[in-house]
Amino acid sequence: MRMSSQVLIGVDANWLVYYLNKNSVFHKRVKKAFEELEKKDVQLVATWQTFAEFFAIVSDKKRFEHCLKPGQVAGLIKNYIDSDWLQLVFPNIYTGRVFLKLIEETKPVGQRIHDIFLAATLISNGVETLLTENVKDFAGTAGLKVMDLEGTLL
Repeated sequence: MRMSSQVLIGVDANWLVYYLNKNSVFHKRVKKAFEELEKKDVQLVATWQTFAEFFAIVSDKKRFEHCLKPGQVAGLIKNYIDSDWLQLVFPNIYTGRVFLKLIEETKPVGQRIHDIFLAATLISNGVETLLTENVKDFAGTAGLKVMDLEGTLL
C-alpha cells in the first residue's frame, strides 16, 4: 500500500501488454522502466478500465500473437491487483467534474472518450503522470503529463 508521500504514476494498458509480451520490441525497455521506477518513491497505479483494455488485447488472437484464455488473463489481473507493485484506483466523486472539463477542453470524438475518462479517473485520484505509448491519445489533457519510453523518469 502506498504512503502519502509517494508519487503516483498511471500505467496504460499498452505498457502492461509490452511487459507481458516478451517478443515485443518494447518488452525489455518497459521491464527496465518498471524496475527503475520500483527503486524510487513511486507507486504505479491502474484502473479497471486499464485492465479491461489489457484483457481485450491479450485475449484477442488478431491483436496478441499468443493470445491468452479469459481465465489466464483474469489470473494475471488478480496477481497485479493483489501485489504491492500496482495499486488500483477508481472513479470518485471528483471524476465526473474532471471528465466534463476535459471533454470541454479536448472536444474528443468517438473512441477517444475512453482515453479522456481514463485521464479524468487518474487526475481525480492525484495521479499527474501516465506511462503510455499512445501519447497523442492524451493530447490536451490538462493536469496529466504523458510519458512514453523515450521520456520515462529514468
